[in-house]
Amino acid sequence: ALESTKASELDLEKGLEMRKWVLSGILASEETYLSHLEALLLPMKPLKAAATTSQPVLTSQQIETIFFKVPELYEIHKEFYDGLFPRVQQWSHQQRVGDLFQKLNLRARSNKDAKDPTTKNSLETLLYKPVDRVTRSTLVLHDLLKHTPASHPDHPLLQDALRISQNFLSSINEEITPRRQSMTVKKGEHRQLLKDSFMVELVEGARKLRHVFLFTDLLLCTKLKKQSGGKTQQYDCKWYIPLTDLSFQMVDELEAV
Repeated sequence: ALESTKASELDLEKGLEMRKWVLSGILASEETYLSHLEALLLPMKPLKAAATTSQPVLTSQQIETIFFKVPELYEIHKEFYDGLFPRVQQWSHQQRVGDLFQKLNLRARSNKDAKDPTTKNSLETLLYKPVDRVTRSTLVLHDLLKHTPASHPDHPLLQDALRISQNFLSSINEEITPRRQSMTVKKGEHRQLLKDSFMVELVEGARKLRHVFLFTDLLLCTKLKKQSGGKTQQYDCKWYIPLTDLSFQMVDELEAV
């Protein structure tokens, strides 16, 4: 019993150390993201100034559309970075960060390579960064929750931040994609969409963000493709399974695996 208790304490200690490791990765990632937003602000400012002249390159409306909320996003993420940095520097196992993620997700829902100034990013790639950032944040929150004990004061805060992040991704998908119509399967039958949601799938030890669709007769797992301006939303099909072939593993079986 004593050995079992020691092993549990070691596991807990390892999990709490992993929390710091994950958060250190987030700090580095946020620094890169801020540099991407700064790179977007560089062309935006002269374009905005030119919009008020007699020969504008782009109209004010076009600039607003192309660089939608970029200055606001920069301020939001700079505040998040400035709040997280001292907490990681003054780390303790009881340190909380969930409130920062909650605030970040609530504010942003309206929506180490880049440190080198010679690194080039196309404007199209940079413009995708804000949506891509929310996707990555969702995966990071899964990582943090995995290494945060249920009894830790940060656990409910992180759970709420993850819920906000997932709801935000789902709302983006609903806004971009017209309501899906039922598709004919065979004569007299119709396939209807019952529910869809972002989920994390474990693929050969790595976590992948998926968009899963539950139809009346099958479960479809997809990856949302990156989009360039004006294109309709597209998915890569990863796998699907008829509901008649679906089986569930019990909790004890999953623990054994």
